[in-house]
Amino acid sequence: MEVQITIHLLPMGSDSEDDDFGDEQRTETDKTGMQTPCAGAVIALRGYDGKLLWQTKTYSEIFAMNCHGVDVNQDGLDDCIVSGRLKDLRAIDPKTGKTLWVSNPDNLRLGWNIYTTTPIPDMNYDGINEIVISHGGDPTIPAKTHKRQSGRLIMINGATGQIMGRYLDMPEDKEMYISPVVHQRRDGSMYILYGSGGETVGGLFLAISVPDFYRYVNNLDHSHKAPTVGGQYKQWGYRKPNFKGEIELYRSEENGVMVPPVLVDINKDGVKDILMSAFDGTMILFDGETLDVLWKIKFEGKESYSSPAPGYFNDDDTLDFMLHWSGGAWPVYNSTDVRLIWKSRSGARTSSYHRDVFLFQMQGRKGDGALNHAAIHGATGAQRVINRRSSNPNELEETVVDDDNLEAPGVLLPESHFTRRRRAVPKDFIECESDQTLMITELFAMDRTVMMAPIKLWEKGSEKHYYKLTDEDRKSVQKAVKTFGDNHTQAELEVPWIRGKRQAPGAMCIMVQPDERTTGAIGDVDGDGKLDVIVNLISVGILRDDYAHFVKMKFDVDIYKFSLEDIISNKMYTPLNVTIHERMRNSFIEKKITNLKFLPPEKQIWGGYMGTLGNSVYEP
Repeated sequence: MEVQITIHLLPMGSDSEDDDFGDEQRTETDKTGMQTPCAGAVIALRGYDGKLLWQTKTYSEIFAMNCHGVDVNQDGLDDCIVSGRLKDLRAIDPKTGKTLWVSNPDNLRLGWNIYTTTPIPDMNYDGINEIVISHGGDPTIPAKTHKRQSGRLIMINGATGQIMGRYLDMPEDKEMYISPVVHQRRDGSMYILYGSGGETVGGLFLAISVPDFYRYVNNLDHSHKAPTVGGQYKQWGYRKPNFKGEIELYRSEENGVMVPPVLVDINKDGVKDILMSAFDGTMILFDGETLDVLWKIKFEGKESYSSPAPGYFNDDDTLDFMLHWSGGAWPVYNSTDVRLIWKSRSGARTSSYHRDVFLFQMQGRKGDGALNHAAIHGATGAQRVINRRSSNPNELEETVVDDDNLEAPGVLLPESHFTRRRRAVPKDFIECESDQTLMITELFAMDRTVMMAPIKLWEKGSEKHYYKLTDEDRKSVQKAVKTFGDNHTQAELEVPWIRGKRQAPGAMCIMVQPDERTTGAIGDVDGDGKLDVIVNLISVGILRDDYAHFVKMKFDVDIYKFSLEDIISNKMYTPLNVTIHERMRNSFIEKKITNLKFLPPEKQIWGGYMGTLGNSVYEP
């Protein structure tokens, strides 16, 4: 059985460092009747039926969460450290949704992101682990501008969320997008691994010992001993740290290192090795104890935002890696490769010998045309809207919107009072201009027996959204035009007309399109003993006025849950263009994927981004 829970979000604010951003967000908050903060949320859903258990509002969009390694309120259960855009960083009790602390925003850059956090040992003897964050990624800087502000590695007090000491700037004024990872050598010495650079800016792959990081942020000399940290911290291989304690492991002049490494013991010496994946198509496996390069591969003309997924995908006893590469150069890609590396997104383990299953999403497999094409036009007709009753916000009422009541105030935008909405538009009704087949996002399961035709688990396409502009919408557009000029909020590639006023009666229509940038997870969330797959998909639409000026954006978040074994049994085999090594050609005669039994959640090692525990460690 498949369960779908749909949450409709009204985005507020933007990635901006304008001094009046806070005032603008508060104004938007007041308009919608919500309390500050209101631009994002963290929610908890009950596993077996998707019921909302709690919701905690946040200042901005949250895209990262780590619920392992830090017990803020000392109740014996690890709490969740959540982070995202506009420097939002907070701790949340996963049982109740209560916000335990919010980091002081005055010490962080407003327009920058905070990526997935990582815990380190307690440094101030309060019994609570501290946190390391990477802070960077200014979205206001054009891609062609290579002079960027330096990203920062910051130590956060796990008990209070406040910055401890000073921050560590990235070398050579490089930006930062990576989530830090903690690596441990044989004697217990601990190192923080991180990277710098971006899609168009060269960068580094770096390491710093936890004691050196502690000494730097607290401005202490090298003789000062860091608390609660074991290990001898002898020189790591032939690489020597700089005066700050940073160790350079890899350098790219063209692109950065943007995704966290995978820590896995490949050479079976008892120490996790380090698999780095750079944006420029380079993969390097470092010996985790000596930093010797065990192997290096360069995929020419390829780029990737994805960390490799470890698993046993062929028939030997050596761990393999599945990885995703895009062909072309950011921001335009013309192909996508999923590759398997022998001896060198998530994988689901099975009870059969070396028969792990690889889960991956694809977008653009069907249809022709550019993925960045969207369209707007006027449209009328019936649709279904579910609203909260004004007399009782906990009750919902359904309204069929057609030509007769289309002009009624409050029927369409503003939509802040909508809780959830599904459109019911006849198939022969006028489309929103463009063929959206290319935007269909699909999820597949694949092992070595179905490489030519993996099993489709799920798909989601674009949906129509109808809207009317309010007076406030038009005022905001005019303000932007007056400030930035008439061309500032126009994007000709995204609309089916160039300049000029669009003449169309009634509501306008846009396509809300899947924006396939999120990752799901696996686990038994409903307690039936079967492995479940959770998929969360963000869809985005751009609302514009009659002249194609940008008004605001609409986001939908769709959350799906289904049993992995049950959905695989449907046998939706889907032929793909696959190149198979000679060694793998006999795999097709093995036990069918539909007969595999998946191991329980506690034995699933790589169940999501950065592994099941969010620490990027593969621990069999």
